[in-house]
Amino acid sequence: MERQLIINADDFGWDSDATQAILTLAENHKITSTTIIANTVRAKDLYPLNRFKHISTGIHVNLISGYPLSSPDKVVSLIDESGQFYSADQLLSRYLLGKVKQSEMEIEIVNQIEFLRRHHLKISHADSRKHIHQYPMLGAVIIRILKKQGIMKIRNCNVLNYNDKKMIVVKGFNSFSRLFSSYYRSPELLITVFSNHKEASLPIFGKAIEDAFLKKYTIEFMR
Repeated sequence: MERQLIINADDFGWDSDATQAILTLAENHKITSTTIIANTVRAKDLYPLNRFKHISTGIHVNLISGYPLSSPDKVVSLIDESGQFYSADQLLSRYLLGKVKQSEMEIEIVNQIEFLRRHHLKISHADSRKHIHQYPMLGAVIIRILKKQGIMKIRNCNVLNYNDKKMIVVKGFNSFSRLFSSYYRSPELLITVFSNHKEASLPIFGKAIEDAFLKKYTIEFMR
């Protein structure tokens, strides 16, 4: 089987530094794809992405940071008194307690997708802020919404490295959500090594890739 490496830059649009860094990486052919945070990106920063035909663009689904794109009265169960999204932990606990409406999740996710499409961006794939698309129960709803929108390539959070507490939790969520894997196509393994190290270096990158290809054939490197 042929090996494939996907190098995805998360968080396009999170802030000006992240956005400019991703544009520079794209211009220098250092990444193969990026995922965009629709509710925080500046519209003017989306236009340069259309120049780069060699990378694919996707959506970084966000229901936990900042303000929604939807009118607040349409997504009441997703936002706090200040009008901002609840945190990841709050969203999950509220969902499990029946306090989050699936219909409102769909309204916001669809609005994020349509915002990017209106700016002439083709959404080839999806992942999410804090990997919420693989949270128990909650993630299944997000995946179904993405499927309805024709987005069938979704990040698989089967992480290579899970030495810290955060990655152990992500690994556990991934194992739970394999129940829904028939919905989508995804890489077999996710490398998050730059998220776990204080510095990013070529030796760290190379070692992670080498270790990953000893186990799987289709790898996503997340940064």
